Amino acid sequence: MGEIGLVAQSTCELMGEIGLVDQSTCEIMGEIGFVAQSTDQSGLNGPRNDFFLLRFLRAKQFDVGAALVLLRNYEGWRKSHGQSWLTIDKSVIQQVLQSGVIQILPEKDDQGRRLFWLRVGLWRPRDFSADTLLQVGALCGELALLDSGTQINGAVAVFDMRGLGLQQLKVVTPAFARKMVHYLADCISLKINAVHVMNDSVLFAMIFAIFKKFLDDSMKKRIFFHGNNMYSLHEHVDSSYLPKELGGELPSQDGAQLLAVISSDAVIKELERIGYTFLEAKQ
Repeated sequence: MGEIGLVAQSTCELMGEIGLVDQSTCEIMGEIGFVAQSTDQSGLNGPRNDFFLLRFLRAKQFDVGAALVLLRNYEGWRKSHGQSWLTIDKSVIQQVLQSGVIQILPEKDDQGRRLFWLRVGLWRPRDFSADTLLQVGALCGELALLDSGTQINGAVAVFDMRGLGLQQLKVVTPAFARKMVHYLADCISLKINAVHVMNDSVLFAMIFAIFKKFLDDSMKKRIFFHGNNMYSLHEHVDSSYLPKELGGELPSQDGAQLLAVISSDAVIKELERIGYTFLEAKQ
């Protein structure tokens, strides 16, 4: 089976003994580790520990073939975008998260799904580009995937379009829309179970028309539009897991908590293990 398969097998046997995974999971993990190693034309060269491989299997309900395709896409994205995708200045992370555009809410919902809150109207393209926003958003996705529960149950994204204006519309191109959809749908192993759009407007409809042509039917079925009706959103996500800006019971989120988590030594170390390099913020 080779070194990777043997490592996955021996580690899995130990995990099985303490009840963390069953034997069938171990066998599949060993199989995908072996396939990834032995398929020369795949160009796979990323992390190979069993926890890393397990995220792709979980994303595809343990369909080995589909998981391998996802893994290839993930590493193909990294290869095509070069080291610049994995090298991030900490000051850029700070700038994006402090803007409040991207939030990971502190509690999972009652289905164990991680909740992302994206306030697109707070984004000022003059401060950071769409590509930078995607890069930091992807980093937040990788952060979420460090949790095995999120790997299993996936995530829900709430896009709040309040404040959306021409400045955002001008920089969202079809090329960027294709790029973003490809990454979220085909590359990252984070299962996005639903996308909820709040406070959509005529300007949002113009932006969504750009994205829509790149969405398949499965993706379209997972998008829900609520206008400004918070109660409609609460039919899908209970208000106890949402901030007050979304009619919820949680306090406002300012990005400080997420920044503290993603900047912690433990998290930085885990993200470095999967290939990231962090540049110190300039003083």
